[in-house]
Amino acid sequence: MRISNFKSVSPLNPLELLKLYTQTSVIITDSGGMQEEGISLGIPVIITRNFTERQNGILKGKSFLSGSSGEKLEPIFERYF
Repeated sequence: MRISNFKSVSPLNPLELLKLYTQTSVIITDSGGMQEEGISLGIPVIITRNFTERQNGILKGKSFLSGSSGEKLEPIFERYF
């Protein structure tokens, strides 16, 4: 799978992160904080974990678990995005 506008970033300060969120259509992360922020901002989140304590996004159909190995990441991305 090749995504032309995919961007992987190092940790950002809060203002840089907020700016990036305004340009984002999906978040791929293992960060619990980013899971919550993405859902709060209406951005779908693919969670690269096998389990998350933050079930709210999953229950709403806005977050998706891809597992820690990433093997499910591509099928989830292609199905929903």
